[in-house]
Amino acid sequence: MDERRTVLAEIPDQLKLPVALAMFTGLRKGDVLSLTKGAIRDGKIWRRTNKTGQELSLPIHPDLAELLARYSQHDAITVAATTNGTPWTESGFNSSFIKALAKLKQEGKIGDGLTFHGLRHTVGKLLVEAGYDIDTVRRWLGQRTFAMAAYYTETADTSQRMREVVAKLDPLGSKSRT
Repeated sequence: MDERRTVLAEIPDQLKLPVALAMFTGLRKGDVLSLTKGAIRDGKIWRRTNKTGQELSLPIHPDLAELLARYSQHDAITVAATTNGTPWTESGFNSSFIKALAKLKQEGKIGDGLTFHGLRHTVGKLLVEAGYDIDTVRRWLGQRTFAMAAYYTETADTSQRMREVVAKLDPLGSKSRT
């Protein structure tokens, strides 16, 4: 969580919105960079994903709404844009993003292993940790299969849920006798 906050606070302004979109929605980089302003309406992000063709209707988190209001004031048709107000190319975004993360790493503000796609895994993990089932995660991330949703959530900390399980588990029926 600290690294996510640091990245959002420290990266250049033109990177904040695409990173925030991935951080709050789990959208793939191609979907984030091609997201048009018209796809945001009625408090939701409406998107057919590039990879799976799944239709998404994702409610906009209040923190993301604040960032959208602050950083989408430009002439590009896309939500995220370069400093020149033009849509990002994937290679241009990759170059800027990698340089920004390298600077933060060199300054000791983040550790190894942060990637843009890792935000997708983080969203899946956070959804499971918040108590949502794999079907909800699958639908939120626009996955076609449960297996892919499970893949994106395998590192979730489920220890609290396991404590709840053991509190209810009663193989000998002793809880019903007391």
